[in-house]
Amino acid sequence: MAPLSEEEENYLWLALLLKGMTARAVRTYFDRNFPPTYLPSTLNTYYDILDDLKFKTVLNQTQWNLLFPKTGVPDSTTFDVTLMICLIRNLTCIAQPITGYDSLPLTVETTPGADLARIKWYRNILAHHDRNKMVTSDFNTAWSIISDTVGRLGDQQMKQECKELKVKILDQSNQEIMLEIKQLQKEMEELVLKDPISLHIRGDVDMVTWCLYHCNSNVNHCLDDGTSPLFFACLNGHTEVEGQSEVVQILINNKADINKCKDTGALPLCIACEKGRPEVVKILINNKADINKCDYVEVSPLFFAGQEGHTEVVQMLINNKANIKRCRDTGSSPLYIACYKEHNEVVKI
Repeated sequence: MAPLSEEEENYLWLALLLKGMTARAVRTYFDRNFPPTYLPSTLNTYYDILDDLKFKTVLNQTQWNLLFPKTGVPDSTTFDVTLMICLIRNLTCIAQPITGYDSLPLTVETTPGADLARIKWYRNILAHHDRNKMVTSDFNTAWSIISDTVGRLGDQQMKQECKELKVKILDQSNQEIMLEIKQLQKEMEELVLKDPISLHIRGDVDMVTWCLYHCNSNVNHCLDDGTSPLFFACLNGHTEVEGQSEVVQILINNKADINKCKDTGALPLCIACEKGRPEVVKILINNKADINKCDYVEVSPLFFAGQEGHTEVVQMLINNKANIKRCRDTGSSPLYIACYKEHNEVVKI
């Protein structure tokens, strides 16, 4: 293999730092907040919150299986950085960075929340870096920031390991990682060409249309957790973008399965009702969506809409003969949940 350039080595070193040291630091912080001995009972305590995150596709099926394995008990050593950060953000009282979790925090912010956001930001930058190279000035800045972050989340011994790692010489096995990274990027490019809809479903009407007519795209192709392109479109409320044709309608016109459920049993209509998307709900009803079909815990579209207080959606469902007496598995009715949530306008309907 040809020797790596300095910029390629910079990129590889940062990849090794982010893959190894940051994962250890996050796990150390995670275990302090969720002691391994009590992890199973802690996750059971927060089951409803986690179930809601799964429904909203914040957690996927693979992650869910790690949290609630069919055999044995959950083990944080099997959790990746993404899952640990997700649990920390949603199950603890950690303070959010000033600029949120999707931006690089200000240098003056050294809270755990800011440090987790830094790790998330740099991991995303590396994952979407298309040149596999990094200029030395950027590399040195990133290394310093990440090392300090590792020290705060983990301990000073980890920070010292970061310092020692930087001066090591890349061996053959490490250099081969670069080839693996390039191969992975090639596979991702091939995936986009083969079935790009799910990657572009977040609202680009032109791209969705192009994919349907020019690619070998399966309009009902789902992610591992059963999430279909139509479900994604309903989740994000894509009814109209700059006056162009609606994404939801485009997918339905191209024979998207309107009643296709994800692994939780949730329908596109369920998520549209929960999110309060009246235009999407109207399109789905007009195309014969099953208005009374429930998910695996017997939650109906009307229950979702009433729970969130979406008056217009509730009225639309009732006008189309939604069963107002249908209860979920706990015995709660749409009226009960609307009263409990103090959605008075929904209760009047």
